[in-house]
Amino acid sequence: MKTITSKFSSGNPLHVEEMKKRVMLNNIWGKIHLFGNHWHLYRNDSGGAGVVDNNRKVEFLPGRWYLVPPYKKMETWCNQEHPVYQFYIHFTTASFPDGAGFSLVELPEDQELNRTYEKLKNCNISSNIFPLLLLKLTSAACCMLPENSNYEGQFSPKISMLLHHISQHLGDQFGLDEMAELINMSKNTLLRHFKNEIGLSPYQYLSNLRYTEAANLLTQSDLPLEEICEIVGIRDRFHFSRMFKNIYGQSPGFYRRAHKNAVNMRDNTK
Repeated sequence: MKTITSKFSSGNPLHVEEMKKRVMLNNIWGKIHLFGNHWHLYRNDSGGAGVVDNNRKVEFLPGRWYLVPPYKKMETWCNQEHPVYQFYIHFTTASFPDGAGFSLVELPEDQELNRTYEKLKNCNISSNIFPLLLLKLTSAACCMLPENSNYEGQFSPKISMLLHHISQHLGDQFGLDEMAELINMSKNTLLRHFKNEIGLSPYQYLSNLRYTEAANLLTQSDLPLEEICEIVGIRDRFHFSRMFKNIYGQSPGFYRRAHKNAVNMRDNTK
């Protein structure tokens, strides 16, 4: 995982957290739940895969760009009729820290965005220009977000503070009492505001975030399962394995092996 920071203006950092130039989608994509505190930028080279947004199946059209905001839970799908290769970037930006007011955004066609993508695709990752191209691509995508949604509907300051605290202390053990105390709210008020703004209860949100991060760690690292459980704040490994299978349809071990097989298949096609 690579983190790159750029400040377009004081107090507005943009962090590129993860990027894959070309990954072949398989049954793993159909098991992924998009969720977390970062934006997702996607471009597929062919049809046959996408997301489910508010019970609506959306196909990622070939060559088009799609932005999924943070804290927006979406299921993914892939029909497996033919190989689908995907370019993606996960990033955060202080300009739109929580993504509130946004849903899935299909960006308009833009020649400059595509030119930057072609340069990035052919650029060596160790090149000095590589991080600049990454930042140019993500900032250009953000600039194409609908203007009437840029600063409307953002989460309230206290809920934003709580979301940030949760993302930074995912391994900590805290419940509703600790959350309410952190932002100086009563438990009932917190439950009401959190549900209204996020669409989930604090427990549901925390659980989604933990299992999403666990899935990322399974595919992006070789950490043992016990350590992953510790990192995401789930102390009972057997409970974790049972819940993970309920969410993703596969045991953690099978999920990890399937992803590694997909990576090997992708590498063999290069």
